[in-house]
Amino acid sequence: MRTNRRRSKRAVLLASIAAWLFVSSAVYAASILEFDRWMQRVEKKMLSVQKHIQRKNSEAAAIEAKEIEELYRLMQVFFESRADADKGIAMFKDGRDAAAQMAAHAAVGNFTDAQAAAKLIARDCKPCHREYKPLD
Repeated sequence: MRTNRRRSKRAVLLASIAAWLFVSSAVYAASILEFDRWMQRVEKKMLSVQKHIQRKNSEAAAIEAKEIEELYRLMQVFFESRADADKGIAMFKDGRDAAAQMAAHAAVGNFTDAQAAAKLIARDCKPCHREYKPLD
């Protein structure tokens, strides 16, 4: 009788562990896909915001820069959930800060400094992609 209880407790425990592993791997995969989408959106928005800066469209540039800032926030949060990602967290925090600067400068029509902030973000794209871009 005790042997059957132990076996059934062990079976329940193993089933629970298997279910947890399945769910956690599915969540991680969804996060990786979402992370990749965020990176792609940053790339597209950066091209767009730079055009707005060149055209001296402060309102559109500021709005897009704020959207980039939010994307960097999401990517930073994604990396904060990983144990081995201090460098990634720092990169995304720097990108987020640069996007906030870009938005602030664009909002007041300071296009020279807005462009300089955009260059800070663009400069970090390749090194970041080399290390963190999950899907090619």
